[in-house]
Amino acid sequence: MKVTNTDRPMKSVMTIGEYEGSIMYRAACDCGSEEHDMTMDIEFDNECGLTILTFYKKVSFDPYWFGGSHETKWSLFKGRVEEWWKRIKAAARILTGNYLNHEASFLMYGEEQIDHFIKALEYGKIKSRDYQEELKKKGITQISG
Repeated sequence: MKVTNTDRPMKSVMTIGEYEGSIMYRAACDCGSEEHDMTMDIEFDNECGLTILTFYKKVSFDPYWFGGSHETKWSLFKGRVEEWWKRIKAAARILTGNYLNHEASFLMYGEEQIDHFIKALEYGKIKSRDYQEELKKKGITQISG
């Protein structure tokens, strides 16, 4: 199944690049901040026979979300100290080989943006299938593990 340009996603999801066996997208967070954008890589690994979906997203510590209220200078100072303490604890967890769990939200507003995100995944699936067919035509077989 060959893909036409009308099959490509448009709203808030853009193609960064197409490479042999993979395609990368950047999806914009609906809040408008570029710091919240997410990069999605859909790649076919012929060695393992896997389609790999990887999301890249910047996550950060923000004192406005983690610290206390900011109504007074004291509460602002206290919030900043709490934030720095959380950063120190997170760094210590990473340095001692433990995992640091952190989550971030990605906002999609309305069905159109969701539909285009789904369209990006579907297009990546088709590209992966096309790449596999291309490898078969060249006589390159999948190495199973």
